[in-house]
Amino acid sequence: MPKTAVIALGGNSLVRDARARQRLADQSQIIGDVCAQLVELLAEGWALVLVHGNGPQLGQTLQRSEISREYVEDLTLDLAIADTQASLGYQFQQGLGNRMRTRGLAGHAVALVTQIEVDADDPAFANPVKAVGYFMDESSATYRREEDGWQVTEDAGRGWRRLVAFPKPKAVVEMEVIRQLASPGSCVICAGGGGIPVIPSASGLISTTAVVDKDLTAILLAHQLEASLLLFCAVPEKLFLYPNTPEARPLSRITVEEARNYLADGHFRAGSLRPKVESGLHFVESTGGRVVITNPAHLLQGARSLAGTEIVPVEPG
Repeated sequence: MPKTAVIALGGNSLVRDARARQRLADQSQIIGDVCAQLVELLAEGWALVLVHGNGPQLGQTLQRSEISREYVEDLTLDLAIADTQASLGYQFQQGLGNRMRTRGLAGHAVALVTQIEVDADDPAFANPVKAVGYFMDESSATYRREEDGWQVTEDAGRGWRRLVAFPKPKAVVEMEVIRQLASPGSCVICAGGGGIPVIPSASGLISTTAVVDKDLTAILLAHQLEASLLLFCAVPEKLFLYPNTPEARPLSRITVEEARNYLADGHFRAGSLRPKVESGLHFVESTGGRVVITNPAHLLQGARSLAGTEIVPVEPG
């Protein structure tokens, strides 16, 4: 088996300033910086599978649809996810391809619009909890709830947002295609935003109003591809205990046992870093592979165990 790395890149990490209006030029520059690091791994013979988030980008796509709804039909959620998969995938594909040609590398970079099978009976469909899209004022949220049947919620004083189901991924529909494309020196950009959730039926796959966690999809891919490295690229460069306090302590390498103890003690934010640690812990235990948590600026160093937080089975002695 070729050495394969699955990289889960957060959508927020492609944003320069989450508080400001998002600029496509900033996103392009960040993607270029990421590609410059990925091409170094390709030059070393890695087979790369890149799964990117799409939270801010999905919000922008849906807001554009909202602004133009007087003139054209609204985008459904599945089409909006496909939209961001294609646009972000294209930027990575072009950025990597250009650098590979400059370096004389023979591999390929290809973006694949990807569907993810979910279970129609997943309890998540009865309890939508995932906020998606743009922020609305209360009157707009009320209109959407009454006219379109949306479930909405007030989000931390920033406005109102739509709530949708957040089911667990069961299978990657295009798995065999990804397996064929993930060859040494090549990169497959796939399952953007966690993938487009679909439900199997007697007549084929049916789209559903939901989103899937990209990290869970990345783990599914890593298992299926027997990856030796699972790399989570989020906002922090590495994990900290007691962050933003005088007792803050960076974590460069932690064992499975230490990770389990930190989780039990309530460390790491539930909606952000905690799922990555939990998922990474399971991956290391079940496969013996490496897990690194870092940010885009340290992606290459993290892959080389020179930055970020690495979860290992036991501390080498």
